[in-house]
Amino acid sequence: MPCSSTPNGTENPSTCNAVIGVVQEYRAKRLLDRLAVLDAPRARVLREGHVQEVAVSDVVLDEVTVLQAGDQVVADAVIIGGDRLEIDEALLTGESDPAGKARGSTVRSRSTITAGQGVARVVGVGSGSYASQLTAEAKRFPLVNSEIRKRD
Repeated sequence: MPCSSTPNGTENPSTCNAVIGVVQEYRAKRLLDRLAVLDAPRARVLREGHVQEVAVSDVVLDEVTVLQAGDQVVADAVIIGGDRLEIDEALLTGESDPAGKARGSTVRSRSTITAGQGVARVVGVGSGSYASQLTAEAKRFPLVNSEIRKRD
């Protein structure tokens, strides 16, 4: 069955391509929207004596977060208890080896728990977090013109 045909009965490929393109874009958009919901970061916090999963934006100062291997740290926090916690801070420090963390140690948002488990009290969220401050400071400096940048 042809997409559309011209008066002489031949197919019009540009119309077919346009229809196919629109359908593919729509399907891709729907798939990306579903993936975004599945990948939405959640935080485990201790509220009213129970561990609850909440949206990262709902985490507040002085709240106790529950950390487990595989989790991303969602806010700057101080470890108040744990068992063999190791954290990958490569995104913030560039250090490739995980760092062991004990009670009283600070953990930064955007780090990843690679081993162990623990609990931590939140000391920095949103624009008050270390990662947000780094980003803001990096944006203060203008880009330097270079030969490589001029080529683009």
